[in-house]
Amino acid sequence: MKKESFLEEGNKLLQNDNQYETLKAVFNAEPSNADKCLKFITAVRKAGFDATEVTQKYLATQAKENLFTELNWRVMANGINTIEAPEFQFILDHQTEFGKAASPSRVEKKILFMVQDNLRAYVDASDTLNYNKRRPYAEKIHLRKTDSMLFKYDTQIYANTQDWKKYVAVTQAKTDEFAAKDSNQLVEIASVYLNYIKDPIALEKAITWIQKAIEISENAEKHLVAAKLYLKVKNKAKALEEAENITFHKI
Repeated sequence: MKKESFLEEGNKLLQNDNQYETLKAVFNAEPSNADKCLKFITAVRKAGFDATEVTQKYLATQAKENLFTELNWRVMANGINTIEAPEFQFILDHQTEFGKAASPSRVEKKILFMVQDNLRAYVDASDTLNYNKRRPYAEKIHLRKTDSMLFKYDTQIYANTQDWKKYVAVTQAKTDEFAAKDSNQLVEIASVYLNYIKDPIALEKAITWIQKAIEISENAEKHLVAAKLYLKVKNKAKALEEAENITFHKI
C-alpha cells in the first residue's frame, strides 16, 4: 500500500464500528443481512482468514431462488474461498444466473481465481498430497481456461517432484491442445524431455513441439534444443541441419 492508503486504513480501524470484533458481533446479531455480512467478510479477508463459514452462515438464511442478485454475488464472490465448498459448486451450476446478476466475465474471473488460489501454493511447494486432494474439484469445472491452468500446474508439479512417468503422460496427452501456440511453454517441455526422458517415441513427439516453437518464432536457443533432441534419437543428419541454423541465428 502507498503511505496515504495505509494511514487511511489505520485511521478507519481506530473507529470502533470498523473493528473486527464489532463487525463480527453486528453480523452475528443479524446473519441474514447481506450488507453486514459483506462488511464482516471484508474484515475476515483483511485479517487473512477464510470467510467461507461466515458466508455459509448468511446463505443458510436465504432462499436459493433469491440468491441471484448483485449484492448476493458480491457476498459469494468474496466469501466463498474453498474450492470444495458446496456453494462453489452452486456457482458453477448457476453461472448463467449469476452472470445476469453481475456479469459473465466476473463469474469467470471468480472461477479462475478459485482454481489458482486453491492449487497454486501446493504446486509451488511440490505438495502432491494436497494438490491431488483438491485437483479433482477443479477438473470437474470443464472450462478451457481452467483445464489449461491445470495442464500448466500438472507439468510444473510433476517436474518439481521428478515424476517423469506422469509428466510424460500429461504432456503427451495435452500439449498439442493447450500449448500449441505458446512458444515458451513448448521450449520448456521439449527441454525437459531433452534432459530427463529416454523413451524414443516420446522424444520424437518432443521434436515436433520444438519445431512448432521454431515456427512461431526462431532463435538460436530453440534450434540448439532441436539439435540436441535429434542427437538423442540418433538422427545426426537432422541434428547437423539444426546446428547450422544455430550459427545462422547467432550472426
